[in-house]
Amino acid sequence: MILTTLISFEYQPIMLVQHPKGISSTSNSTDKSPIRIPMKINKPIPIVSRREIILFNRYSNISDTLSELEAENSVLITAFYNNGLLLLKELHTHLKAKLSSTSFQEQRHYRATYHTLSNRILLEIKDHTIVVKKLPVIGWLKELYPDLDDFLLSLPQIHRLNSSWQWYQKGISIPVLRNRLHPYYGT
Repeated sequence: MILTTLISFEYQPIMLVQHPKGISSTSNSTDKSPIRIPMKINKPIPIVSRREIILFNRYSNISDTLSELEAENSVLITAFYNNGLLLLKELHTHLKAKLSSTSFQEQRHYRATYHTLSNRILLEIKDHTIVVKKLPVIGWLKELYPDLDDFLLSLPQIHRLNSSWQWYQKGISIPVLRNRLHPYYGT
């Protein structure tokens, strides 16, 4: 014989309200004091200090730039955004030729190396806009960094901010819902 136990839970909807100091939660019970849950946005950490940075444009020597990246130096993309994409492509080709990726451990090592080196490729941001040309406006820069005017972010972080901003503006269509969802950064 199987015994079944029914547990009854009282349903109390919780309402989340955003406050400047965080999210507060109130329920429909007799206790009306809000429960404060601190809200922290997981945003990319800006680089404010200006240490020795190598400049890169389409006329720079790519092999010298890749060796500087491997020597743990940062590279600042100048002029056009596609210069950064070119450097990422050359980094991918360089690592494919240098590192074997046949086993699982070698693939992990390749991805970790690519992640480390690509995060050393930086873009400059002044007055909440990226200095290089041919890059769409990313509204998160003004929203996430209202106190900073001049800082650096890595190229992969800019990619994430750009795609997140496009999703936020255009919205994500879910067939079950009638309206589009406009997710905030980090959702």
